[in-house]
This record gives sequence, structure tokens and C-alpha cells, in this order.
Amino acid sequence: MNKEDIKKEGWKAGDFVDLYNHFGGEERVAPHFMIVKYDIPKRCVATYFPETNVIVPLNKYDKRSKCPASKNVLITRKATEV
Repeated sequence: MNKEDIKKEGWKAGDFVDLYNHFGGEERVAPHFMIVKYDIPKRCVATYFPETNVIVPLNKYDKRSKCPASKNVLITRKATEV
């Protein structure tokens, strides 16, 4: 995450968050991801796949290639409950 976004949320590197996607009225969650400071644009998050495949809606895909829209998934983040 961008270091300014981390600070704005009151988090720090090493904290854990759950990632949520609400596309199509369904809640999808990828739990327990460690926050890492990274030189990335504000309001963006980078993740690894397949760990976050669960938040990619199967019915959101490229019309031509039919590939899942995994490069642009809108999410919210919440601190992981301990």
C-alpha cells in the first residue's frame, strides 16, 4: 500500500487487513493480508494471485478474451479481527 494511505487509515506496516469486494451485491473476502509499504499510487493496493482470486467476481470479465477482470477489482479494507 501507499505509505500515505497506510498512515491515513491509522495503520502501520505489518498490520493485517481483510480485503472485501462487493460487486453485484455479493460480499467476497480475502482474509488476513499483511500491510507492506510500497511505492504505489494512492488508493491502490497490489496483491498476489491466486491468494486473492476469491475477491475477483466470476461474472466480471473482458468481453473479448473472457479473462477475469483481476487487474481492476474495487475493494474495501478492514483491520483483521484478532
